[in-house]
Amino acid sequence: MTTFLTDLGLSTLNLFVEIAKYLILGLSVAGIMSVLISKAFVARHIGKDNFASVLKASLLGVPLPLCSCGVVPTAAYLRRSGASRPALMGFLISTPQTGMDSIFATYGMLGPLFAIFRPLAALLTGLLGGAISMLAGGKESEEGKLREESTEDQETRGLPEKVRAAVTYAFGEAVDDISVHFLVGLFIAGLITVLIPDDFFAGRMIGSGLPAMLLMVAIGIPMYVCSTSSIPIAVALIAKGISPGAAYVFLVAGPATNAASLAILTKVLGKRQTILYVLSIIIGSLMFGPLMDFIIRITGGMPPVMSAHMHSAGFTWFDYTLAGFLTLLILISLARRFIHMNKTRTDRDASHRNADDSREFTIDGMSCHHCAANVESALKEIPGIKTVQVDLEAKRAVLTGDAEDALIHQAIHNAGYTVVEHPSSGK
Repeated sequence: MTTFLTDLGLSTLNLFVEIAKYLILGLSVAGIMSVLISKAFVARHIGKDNFASVLKASLLGVPLPLCSCGVVPTAAYLRRSGASRPALMGFLISTPQTGMDSIFATYGMLGPLFAIFRPLAALLTGLLGGAISMLAGGKESEEGKLREESTEDQETRGLPEKVRAAVTYAFGEAVDDISVHFLVGLFIAGLITVLIPDDFFAGRMIGSGLPAMLLMVAIGIPMYVCSTSSIPIAVALIAKGISPGAAYVFLVAGPATNAASLAILTKVLGKRQTILYVLSIIIGSLMFGPLMDFIIRITGGMPPVMSAHMHSAGFTWFDYTLAGFLTLLILISLARRFIHMNKTRTDRDASHRNADDSREFTIDGMSCHHCAANVESALKEIPGIKTVQVDLEAKRAVLTGDAEDALIHQAIHNAGYTVVEHPSSGK
């Protein structure tokens, strides 16, 4: 047992040190992107029901650091701003598969071939999904046309404010979004490394080809894993004999979908478009998975595997320094999450005791920090609302004020989420 725990700890630790420098670089670039590319900017360019809008939406989605749950409220905003369904489909498919943080992490852990192939395939899969939506969905109604007045960019911040916002997003919000799932992904990769013998899947039917890729689709679609935290799992799978193409399928299906986001997505796109979305993900991954294996065979560019990262002798002081910095960021994020959770519960209890107008709503679809922030922001904009406490862990919001229930339900719906229980008063 001691040997198992030691091996698990060492494999996880060395993988963490290896990925830290690339993840910090990617987070830094993601912070810059969050300031340079606003939602309003995206919305202005994807309002028409044509392939050009699909191309723009897919291109804009590739570098944005949004996961499969974080992209849903963004999609709801873009839809209300007038984005066409085909363009929205391309955006929804290309965005969660990759981002600037995961591109750098992919380069570090899977090599340059994967780092180039992954965003290009995400773009092409987005174009495929948009084209399918155009062919199957018909022309947009007036509701779907771009409303310029709703997408005016009110960006008036100066350079110091922009720098502060970029740093806050990169080392605050973005870390909050990935911290827990990143650690879970590292732990799963460590378990795969320790429990499964090297090359276990090599030569087996489920190790390569269509059977392996279908298995990755079945595992990845309902699973919640972001584009960054999926990387160590893919590395571990390749080390155990899973083909790079099958690992790529997991890198697509895992980040692009999860059960919670699909449930909410049906309310943004409708059931038909959501089915087309999932089919596009499956078709695209099964198209590019074999292509990845083919490229690997003809180039000999096999990505690095876990065994190449099991020994710490090759690490420098710079690697350990950045790993320490990332550890500090994650610890701060976890502490912030814990403090916020306790404060929310305390505030909710106080509201129940002291406010006659306190109401509690259970909300379906909140999966990350962005989700909770979007709900809180939407509720605070309602006239008559005094206080708002959103509890991400409990999936609920507690409000005080005299706003009508219908307005509250509509605000939550417009943010991309659903009220699943009737409100209860504080007394």
